[in-house]
Amino acid sequence: MKKLTEISDDILCPCGSKNPYAFCCKGKVLWKQDPKGKIYRSDKLSDEAVEVLKRYKKELEKKLGRPLKPSDKLFPGFNPRKFTEVLIQAFFKAKFHPQHIYTYLALDGLFVTPENIAKLTTDDKQLYDGFVNEFWDLSLQEKALVLSFLIKKDASKIAPVYNFKFCLKYLQDFKDEKPDLNDYKKFSNDLDLNEHIKPFDLNDHLNDDKEDSND
Repeated sequence: MKKLTEISDDILCPCGSKNPYAFCCKGKVLWKQDPKGKIYRSDKLSDEAVEVLKRYKKELEKKLGRPLKPSDKLFPGFNPRKFTEVLIQAFFKAKFHPQHIYTYLALDGLFVTPENIAKLTTDDKQLYDGFVNEFWDLSLQEKALVLSFLIKKDASKIAPVYNFKFCLKYLQDFKDEKPDLNDYKKFSNDLDLNEHIKPFDLNDHLNDDKEDSND
């Protein structure tokens, strides 16, 4: 296992802000480097995430019929596109605020929540604020056009359903209602994914790469 140490204060912050680490992400995001100088972002997982990973590890070992090896991938054949499709469907069915869906897609899958907003890199925080402002500067039709475009770009298989017409109607239901970052907590606490999407099946994820090769 590589031994990682925190980068020095005077190194330009890896987040891309072009400011020294000491005056940028230090205290919010921990950046470490290995003996060869390769830099990694170090994030502490929540207790809930640790428990989910432990359960998934046991399920994967049962599927493989052996303990995991250091060289094994924890998510073999993981399909990011399918994961995004599942989340988008869940967002809409749970009546998630369109600003959250917009920023999630515009930031390439970055969730901004009350728990992590203070820990965003300087660059990510600026991008997030910019996309929030952009969302509210757009007209209703422009919002629907951009939102449907982002869905088509990241989740093309479900794009025919979540098209411009659908997005426009969805946005009209919210009118000028402002969202709350705590919506994420309500979303995660109240939403039962099994009510909206096919329940998680390890076999699907193990075979995703085969499905893609046949598309």
